[in-house]
Amino acid sequence: MNILLTSVGCMGYVGLIKAFQEEGHKVFGVDCSSEAVGFKFCDGFSLVPHGDDADYIEYVLRACNHHEIDIVIPSSDNEILNIGENRDIFESSGYKTLLPSNETLNICNNKRIFYERLADWDITHPKMYNILDVEFPAIVKPEVGKGSTGVRKVFNLTDTSYLLDDYVIQDFIAGDEYTVDILADKTSGIVAMVKRKRNAIESGLSVQAEVEEMSEEEQLVCCRLNTRLDMVGMYCVQYIKNNTGIYVLEINPRFGGGSVLSLKADPSIIDKYINIVLDKPYLRQYNEPKILTMKRYYAEVYE
Repeated sequence: MNILLTSVGCMGYVGLIKAFQEEGHKVFGVDCSSEAVGFKFCDGFSLVPHGDDADYIEYVLRACNHHEIDIVIPSSDNEILNIGENRDIFESSGYKTLLPSNETLNICNNKRIFYERLADWDITHPKMYNILDVEFPAIVKPEVGKGSTGVRKVFNLTDTSYLLDDYVIQDFIAGDEYTVDILADKTSGIVAMVKRKRNAIESGLSVQAEVEEMSEEEQLVCCRLNTRLDMVGMYCVQYIKNNTGIYVLEINPRFGGGSVLSLKADPSIIDKYINIVLDKPYLRQYNEPKILTMKRYYAEVYE
């Protein structure tokens, strides 16, 4: 298969590129920066505008045509929304995608809306506050944001003086942070699920992580989210767990920067993903993942 991966400037996606290539697929990258490190590892690449640009879809379609692409995998939030809204154009042109509905994408993209839905569904999450009622310490984050950009721990009202309407403020929850990589088919049936503990994070990217077994409670929370949102494709559930419970933080409807660990722990994921996209047979139950540890390091690329 010829796969188009977007936003290959993220260092975490180098491992993702290699993982698909190791399974015999060719990976072509697009990014808005000519300095995107992923270009050095792709089988070919094209420059495109920023994901919010009016011409973005046109440029991506050109890249698909040039590289004879079979499957498009968007990997940045704004690109996912844009490609999702234009999925019919891609599909009619012969370029397949595997994404949930636009309604689901928009819920996952906006933290305020997402937390409101969690409250409606009685799924535990950090409580949101009005600025006048907040209990400190608290966490502030943009309603729409990427990674850890704009996320801060605050200790008093003075620390919140810069906040605008597009920020949310919520409980600070102490505990261990986890990500669960999940693959759901076109009927929202879960066919892969791998839990990884984020032991060390730099600039929002996992640099040390380990696979752990999931408890029944964790599986139940993930399954409830999957059903409520009618999830489709590969996505990440992030939550904090402590002795009082599981607190859902967000869902990213894409491969995560640390998802390569899950691909190594459950090597069936890539084949299942490809077969689901192409409407080919696949195993509908999910495998018990290998217990692995991942440590990342920086490496240089010379030109």
